[in-house]
Amino acid sequence: MESGLKIYDIAVQERPVRLSQLPMDQPVTGVSLLDQTAYLASGSDGLVVVDVSDLENPLRVTNFPVSGNIATDVDIQLESKILAMSVANELGTGYIRFFDLTDDEYEPPYGSINFIEGELQGQPVDVQWQGDQLFVLLKQGDQLSVVVFSDLDGLRNYQVHEVSRGIVNGITDASFVVQYGQIALSVGNEYLIMQKDDAGIYNTIYWQDAVSLTSYFDVFTNQGGVFLGDAQGIEQVNAPGLALTSISPAAG
Repeated sequence: MESGLKIYDIAVQERPVRLSQLPMDQPVTGVSLLDQTAYLASGSDGLVVVDVSDLENPLRVTNFPVSGNIATDVDIQLESKILAMSVANELGTGYIRFFDLTDDEYEPPYGSINFIEGELQGQPVDVQWQGDQLFVLLKQGDQLSVVVFSDLDGLRNYQVHEVSRGIVNGITDASFVVQYGQIALSVGNEYLIMQKDDAGIYNTIYWQDAVSLTSYFDVFTNQGGVFLGDAQGIEQVNAPGLALTSISPAAG
């Protein structure tokens, strides 16, 4: 299968067992789960909704295409059940589109965020909620920045944090995981850690080269651990200090 969704049983991490796969025309670059539904970011197909109630027989339900653009990532605010999808294009710009997952038609709860001018011009390549804040990994030319939005249904305040050592070529060359007070990033052949200082500014405080000779494609967490994905598979990595990744059960 050249591109699509694969589902694995990772009860034993050293021996993952593939349960099923669902081929797709476009690469899948982001996945978020809510109950028994998977929401995928899949190229120009945009947001793809997949029923995974039967893990051995996933069923594609619908999709919301982004013609002429590329959906790069998705994430769900679990308390409000609002999904954010990051979208980029070849012109060096993009936007974040929102979906209300409690609405039968997935109507947006508020307007999109556009990255077309000024200090926000760029391509959003990754997105993650943390509480009511939305973190966006933004590629501006070759330089990465992290943009943190708050009060999304009001004034839409934001703060831009440039990523030191965050230089990449393509929109699939970078990924991040937001922890509490810390951000882990995969940036080409490097793994970076940014931490928030007393002034609320995120700074790069740690970096390491890829263990293998390939570039990293993704960084993600599982049961508190941080993992990096490359063409050879995945590897677990360490951070210079402890950081809270998630809280379960989620608020609400």
